[in-house]
Amino acid sequence: MAISNQFKLINRLGTFAQTVGRQPLNLDVGAPLTCLDVRLRYTIVTGATAPIGVMYGTVLQLLQLIQRAELIVNGQDTVMSVQPWLYAVRSMQERSGVLFRGLETPINMAANQTTNVDVHLPLHFDIVRGRKRNDAAVDLRGIRSAQLYLTFGGLANLFGTPGATVALSNVTVDVEGTYIEQVPNKDSNGNPIVFAVRQLDELNMQLVGANNQTTLDVDQRTGVNMLSLLHYFATSTAGVPAGDDTGMINGSTFQGDMKLKSGGQYYSISQAAFMRARVRDENRLINAGQPATNMINPEFAGAFYQDIRYDGKLTTGIPTGALDANLQALYNQNYTTGNTTLYVQRESVRPLQVGP
Repeated sequence: MAISNQFKLINRLGTFAQTVGRQPLNLDVGAPLTCLDVRLRYTIVTGATAPIGVMYGTVLQLLQLIQRAELIVNGQDTVMSVQPWLYAVRSMQERSGVLFRGLETPINMAANQTTNVDVHLPLHFDIVRGRKRNDAAVDLRGIRSAQLYLTFGGLANLFGTPGATVALSNVTVDVEGTYIEQVPNKDSNGNPIVFAVRQLDELNMQLVGANNQTTLDVDQRTGVNMLSLLHYFATSTAGVPAGDDTGMINGSTFQGDMKLKSGGQYYSISQAAFMRARVRDENRLINAGQPATNMINPEFAGAFYQDIRYDGKLTTGIPTGALDANLQALYNQNYTTGNTTLYVQRESVRPLQVGP
């Protein structure tokens, strides 16, 4: 008689054979999936002329070779669609400042240097800051297919100005998955065992010039349970984007208010500086503002993490399907120069939508 206890299975899933454009990798199905661990390796060689400009800073630059990561189930449901660099900002803010392995070693930007990059990207489908992590998983029991899609960039995505003598080689991506095996269809009371889907996706909009009241529809009553939002302001200088706090926190002009509302119901009214302080307190960013060897300050400029839940409870999110009006974010900001893009990465839970 087989032992029926549930257990965690780490499974080697494969390697991306090509690294140009959008490429798929077929995943194993038949059990709930809680995480995909992506290992990205490549080599950068600089010539006599060093590259200038770093995309989103020396830490987040390393992940720029993968422009987007997507998980699609049965060809119908896009569970995750994120930019790895922005996902890394979220992860470090919600995991006490812990870096993905490999991010602590930046690319050597000096002339005539070789850097071997080896960085890990853990894509979590469980609730990282939930009271019960295994409330959510991508339930692949009875599913025909699931694919991880990675969109690969090139030198122009790593550097603002690559330089004619910079070379990229040895690009390799390996993937492993974490599954919960031997999950029964029903519990001891005869009730179906159902997992919520952790959905991660992004919105963006351009901010041009001065504006003290930018409004963005965060959700158009799609019926998800909104858990958290990561607001990120990236201002391009000489074509190289970097996080920008100056437009949101400006005591002489605006106080940097950020509001979250639906119709006349407000879910948050807070100043940007308070949001930064609250995240350090609640998420225990222990190395925030304390630089040391191989430690990175996780309070990235331009990043404002907003957790909607109380104490990690899924029942304290915002059920957007029950709202009387669209869920909106209102930003009291002021940008007078440069081109600024506002990114909003959304975390929510919902049922898996793959049809009959």
